[in-house]
Amino acid sequence: MSRGKAWRRSKETTKQAASARVEKIRENRSPGLKFQFPGEKRWKDMAGRSNKIRRGRQLGFEYPRKTQRDILDEHASSDE
Repeated sequence: MSRGKAWRRSKETTKQAASARVEKIRENRSPGLKFQFPGEKRWKDMAGRSNKIRRGRQLGFEYPRKTQRDILDEHASSDE
């Protein structure tokens, strides 16, 4: 199969279009921002207490979870 001048030109325009898309994406990013993976969504895969506290707030529950005993102890200490 022989590839002619027209084929080579179409490949060049495809490469140019692809590089233009990449440049556009790079321009839209803030200058100091490096690529970051999206945050963990599964609770068991999350690491770090501060991340879990923040995510717990987003999900609407308290972390670390307090047992009934913890709540009673906290209430008793506040009454004294």
